[in-house]
Amino acid sequence: MCRTILKYAIYETYCIPYTKRRIHMHNIYDNHDFFNRYKEVRLNPTSYNEMIEAPRIKELLPNLYNKTILDIGCGMGQLVQYMLEQSPIQITGIDISSNMIQKAKENIQDQHVTFLNNDFMEFDSVADYDVIVSSLAFHYIEDYKGAVQKVYNHLKQDGVFIFSCEHPSTTATRSDDLWSHVPDMYDHYKLDHYFESGMRSTRWLQQDVIKYHRTMEELLNTLLDTGFKLERIVETGNTELSHEHMSHVDIEKINHRPSFVIFKVVKE
Repeated sequence: MCRTILKYAIYETYCIPYTKRRIHMHNIYDNHDFFNRYKEVRLNPTSYNEMIEAPRIKELLPNLYNKTILDIGCGMGQLVQYMLEQSPIQITGIDISSNMIQKAKENIQDQHVTFLNNDFMEFDSVADYDVIVSSLAFHYIEDYKGAVQKVYNHLKQDGVFIFSCEHPSTTATRSDDLWSHVPDMYDHYKLDHYFESGMRSTRWLQQDVIKYHRTMEELLNTLLDTGFKLERIVETGNTELSHEHMSHVDIEKINHRPSFVIFKVVKE
């Protein structure tokens, strides 16, 4: 468990040993072979992360000058690096994967940034934050309602929460083969078992990966029921970057269905 205190505008954090914590998120990224395969995909400048999701997340960010920020599932620190350019007071990045945190620390050394190898559901901070962000991590969290409440509790009044996750239309199917190979120019993504929320096991990068499917209704209403005010919802499609750098085939594939959904809410 981590405890963070604000001292001279710098956050100091104390953690109990990682091995003593209960696991609330599925941590596939500390599998050495999987992580190496993931890095190849994630660090590709034309990945879906860079072309589709990250540009829309950045559009939704508020003014970060002089703000305190928490990044849940910070990965290798790509979003932290971008936010750091806007002169916040402090950014805390947490990730359950020690591999991710190691790379993040290698990529960013700055007095305004702290990286923690921590499960968000066990994260304990006495500091509240102006902004909390999370990029493509919440579909790994089993207790969505609990996670949203925890975010709410750690936000200052009028604080902003922005997070992305895989779109429900992509997480719903229970089929082993995600694509329907009908006679057409493009394959079609399967949509079945949509209203059956819960765990999904998906084959990705030669590994079985556990994620959690939730309907759009559940994703949104949980935020509203917790007390958040909705400011924006984005279903990601093509962007200027994807049109500029991706092939026609990939652009048409992206047009087929939204890969991700992004929510921006405010604590009232």
